[in-house]
Amino acid sequence: MNRTAKLIQFKSTSDLGIQINFPYNKADVSHMHELDGRRFHGEKKCWTCDLTSDNLLKLNDWGFALDPRLDGFREKPVRGKIKQLWK
Repeated sequence: MNRTAKLIQFKSTSDLGIQINFPYNKADVSHMHELDGRRFHGEKKCWTCDLTSDNLLKLNDWGFALDPRLDGFREKPVRGKIKQLWK
C-alpha cells in the first residue's frame, strides 16, 4: 500500500475532504494527529481529514502522493470546510 491522499466527498454532509491511506507505522499515525478534522475509520483502515490548505501542505511535506484533483486546492487558500457537489 502506498502513502496516498485523495479528494473525497463526505456522504453525511456533502463537504469535501481528504482520505489518507498508508501502511501502519507510528510516525504516520503521529502525523495524522496534527491534521484538522482528522478521523480514523477502522472498518476501512484509513484516515480522513478536512480539506484545508494547512492539511494539504502537511501531507505534501510528509511525502504523501496527492490526488491530482487536490492540486487546485493547494494553490488557493482553503479555510474551513468546503462544500461542492459534482456528478
